[in-house]
Amino acid sequence: GADTGSLCLLDATGKQLEIVAQAGYSNEVQDAWGLFPLDAPLPASDAVRTRRQVFLTSPDDRDTRYPVFRDTPVVDDEATASVPIAVDDSSPVLGALIMGFASAREFDVDDASALAFIASQCAAALQRADAQAAAGRAQERLRFLAEASAALGSSLDWRATLTKVASLAVPRVADWCAVILAGESGEPADLVIAHRDPAHLQQGRELFRKYAPTAADPVGIGAVLRTGQPEVYPDIPADMLEQYARDKEHLALMNELGFGSGMTLPLQVNDRVIGVLALVNAPGRIVDDADVALGTELARRAAAAVERSRLFDAERRARREAERAVDRLARLQGLANALALAVTPEDVAEVVLTEAIPELGAGLRAIWVLDDDGASLRLLRQHTLEHGLAEQYHSMPLDANLPLPEAVRTHQLVEINSWEDRDARYEQIRGLEADSRAWAAIPLVAEGRPLGGIVLGFQEERQFTDNERRFFAAVGDQCAQAIRRCQLFVAERDARERLEDVAETLRKGLSPPALPDVSGLELAACYRPAVEDIELGGDFYDVFGLPDGRWAFMVGDVCGRGADATATTALVRHTARAEARHLTGPREVVRAINEAMSETTDPERFCTAVYGELTLIGNGEVQVDLLSAGHPEPRVVRGDGTVEIVSTTTGMLGVFGLGELAVEHVRLRAGDAMVMFTDGVLEARAPSPPGADDDADGVRGFFEDAGRVDAILAANATAGAEAIATALESAVTEYAGGQVLDDIAILVLRAPANP
Repeated sequence: GADTGSLCLLDATGKQLEIVAQAGYSNEVQDAWGLFPLDAPLPASDAVRTRRQVFLTSPDDRDTRYPVFRDTPVVDDEATASVPIAVDDSSPVLGALIMGFASAREFDVDDASALAFIASQCAAALQRADAQAAAGRAQERLRFLAEASAALGSSLDWRATLTKVASLAVPRVADWCAVILAGESGEPADLVIAHRDPAHLQQGRELFRKYAPTAADPVGIGAVLRTGQPEVYPDIPADMLEQYARDKEHLALMNELGFGSGMTLPLQVNDRVIGVLALVNAPGRIVDDADVALGTELARRAAAAVERSRLFDAERRARREAERAVDRLARLQGLANALALAVTPEDVAEVVLTEAIPELGAGLRAIWVLDDDGASLRLLRQHTLEHGLAEQYHSMPLDANLPLPEAVRTHQLVEINSWEDRDARYEQIRGLEADSRAWAAIPLVAEGRPLGGIVLGFQEERQFTDNERRFFAAVGDQCAQAIRRCQLFVAERDARERLEDVAETLRKGLSPPALPDVSGLELAACYRPAVEDIELGGDFYDVFGLPDGRWAFMVGDVCGRGADATATTALVRHTARAEARHLTGPREVVRAINEAMSETTDPERFCTAVYGELTLIGNGEVQVDLLSAGHPEPRVVRGDGTVEIVSTTTGMLGVFGLGELAVEHVRLRAGDAMVMFTDGVLEARAPSPPGADDDADGVRGFFEDAGRVDAILAANATAGAEAIATALESAVTEYAGGQVLDDIAILVLRAPANP
């Protein structure tokens, strides 16, 4: 009997209420109260904060309790009710429902109950809409990441990769984007910008040209490059921009580009920050957790693609340099061949010291490499280095006044022609008794980065020739490139192992759920993925409780594999769980699932499923009401070994309208079981005989032929649910030669023989 009404929902910040729908009110009400704070002294705000209904029985009551209305004549209601919108007392409050009445009135218990019911139904509808929208957004994010991976993997040119990252991000992730790579010094260097409005590209470049970020900046791109810590700004107020701006022109440029919200994310490879992905939105677009997750994943994939491109460039340059070295000196060919087989830096050192250097007559041969901290040199391999010296100089500070640290610091060959020359230049080793009388310290440098050095010792004093110096340079160059390549190989191998661990964790996380413990009912299930298939399939099962104490179950098979199939599987399972709490019976739940799939999934993406609900009715008996949508027919296995087929099939989900749905009612008595499975059971094929054509008729049979399924079930009729499921899965696997080509899901419900 209300004369007016409005629906207020919490906004994305959770701090304001917004009128999203109204009836019976003038536009002045929308203008005056369209958006108001949650902590405002208003009845709707109080209802949401306290989770209690607020009733105002007359204008005097309203004006006394909420004086703010005295100065707002646009509300003509004589009485109002403000009701919090929530499914139940344990659910979050989504907003408030406001009902207005043209005459003063008292609200009784029946009014309160009716309004609470209406608000609960409204909350349920809003949650269903949010769930469907979230599923759609999740599917779109998966699709976007798949496209991003394909695009990022299509080029080994890191500059082209940067451009692709920027173009992918705009406008699907942000309104404009900047990708910045760090230079050798750690300062921002290479830059690519993309904007949804091409007219703003020049302004973006001007912003970075005039106000280039630096690694010393306290916040922003420079800070993220320095620390590797992401910065997320869900909403950027104007005063924050004013504080960040270096001058008025800087502020004007940022305002023209649009800084409403954003995030600055590190591009990291093995905890090394190689750049930054800056994603910025115009005012009005708020960054939420899903945006952060998507941006973070894009940054991770972009970093891997850029690093892969850089490694390709580095390897290509190293290979060209090695080829030039081989062309210069034919005798380095053997060294190059040997280095090509090296896998670790230790392998490289052994090859260089045993195959390249001995020709020069160097008695002492040793290689040091820079430690991870870049501050000291560590002995990697040595030949004929006196034991005492090996211990004393196993580690050398890079800033030490010694020949090798000097060579590494300066990237220049250091020659010592005699003991006198040594003693005059290096006080720390003056008077050192050693077998060698002349030394050469060769720096190992790759791509401008020092990696370590080689020390050669000769028993006679000598002046090194230009040819020897060129040979030292060639050996040092090849050795450095090989060590760098091996370091990259080891790093890539470790990264690949970590990725495999992550993938395995994800696969485990998406595995079928554990079955609940239901008193008076035996439950068992088997799930076996297809062999040699790393993509997740669409076979699933689920058992969950209903609010009235009954139980629901489901077995299904979504067509296809991979991310789309996984998203659809999640949609079907979550829709079933959500709708079963509010709808009555399998017919309504199956229709709701079909509608959800039709609205949110690809028309070619369909699903077969059995959905049912069961009631434990005492005396060990179970009442099962079920409906099959294009799915293999369930079996009822009676305690005496009789196997009955439950025929209750309608069309597949997500393809056509379902029409009339017939629910089958089955009574399980003590010792009876119901068995459901996916088509991987029926369509398992026997291996082909040697030399036979796989496609020839009759060469390979299906497991469903000759009544195998029913025979297995009958033979295990008196066994428990776990034994029935295991027997069927084992029989299918054995029939297929241990390699099933489609996923298998089996669910068994059994009334215990001895309740």
